[in-house]
Parts: sequence; structure tokens; C-alpha cells
Amino acid sequence: MLILSSVKTSSERAPKRSSINASRPSLKGEVIQGATHEKDETGNLLTFELKGCMHLPVEAKPADEGVPTYICPPTNMILYKLGQLANLAVEIAKINVDQSAGRCVVKVVAFEKSESWSPARLKMP
Repeated sequence: MLILSSVKTSSERAPKRSSINASRPSLKGEVIQGATHEKDETGNLLTFELKGCMHLPVEAKPADEGVPTYICPPTNMILYKLGQLANLAVEIAKINVDQSAGRCVVKVVAFEKSESWSPARLKMP
């Protein structure tokens, strides 16, 4: 199941690395300085590398104390838009914070939404 079939690679088996078009001022320039992404050969695992994120120091302190990072606002913004444009269900699998390098590496799993899936089916109290 190839999830991101619209993103072409030079070879079907080779991963693709490209820059993310984060041209909106609310993301690039104000929140992050740059980002790239890579997908695996199945298209289900995406790896985002975010550089110069203003949120990095917030996540670095708990990570230094052994608390795993579980939130990434820039990635959440990217995944929200990806979900809208490609009709995908996406979930952050792992976040690695490297404050000394000024970057985070975020692994994301993407799934095709089933036709029967709908947010309305989630019964919230």
C-alpha cells in the first residue's frame, strides 16, 4: 500500500528526501528555520527533520531528564495539512530532540483512512 504515491521517487525502492514548503510566516521563519522530510519505500513511514525550532528548548529539558518527547507543534501543523490534502490518518511515532544540533527528527506513520472512518463516529462525553 503506497500512501504517498503523488510524491515520485527516482526509484520505487529508494527513499525520497525533499524540503518542505513551509512558506507561511506562521511556520517557517517564526516557528522553524527549515525542515526536510523523507519517506520510506512503502510511503507509510515519514521522517521529518526540523531545524531551528523555537519549541526545541521546551522539549529539550524534559528529554535531558529522561522524559520522552511526545509533542511537536510544528509537526502537528504539518500533519494537519497533510491529513487534509492527502486524506490520510497520521500519527507521530517517535520524536528525537537534539538541542546541541538545533534539530528534532520526528518519525510519523501515515495510513489511508477507511471510507467508514469519520470523526463523528468518535463518541465523546
